[in-house]
Amino acid sequence: MTKQEFIARQERSTRGTNRRLVLWLLFFFAALLGMIPLGNYIDQHSDEYRWLGAVFGFGLTGFLVGNMILLAVIGRKHQNKFGHRCPRCNKPLSGFLARLAIATGNCGYCGESVFDKD
Repeated sequence: MTKQEFIARQERSTRGTNRRLVLWLLFFFAALLGMIPLGNYIDQHSDEYRWLGAVFGFGLTGFLVGNMILLAVIGRKHQNKFGHRCPRCNKPLSGFLARLAIATGNCGYCGESVFDKD
């Protein structure tokens, strides 16, 4: 892959990531804000629904952990889709390492050349 192809793929990857992240943030915070009234209701009726407080706590924890796992899976899938990997050591080149590869032409892990000669 040439340096120009890598830069173009990196830009497409960044645009796709930004779009997905905005949608995820909207969903995430809407769900969290939606839980506030439910938490207040459970707190006001804690003597009647004591068991529901524990269910709510476990549900909230599951929601947060599930979102972390979802972000990791989607990030890994996105990385595989755009194929930003060093051709020598096969390690992913994303974020700072992608910028380093563009600036120097070398992999941040193994130091070998990442791009084909033009």
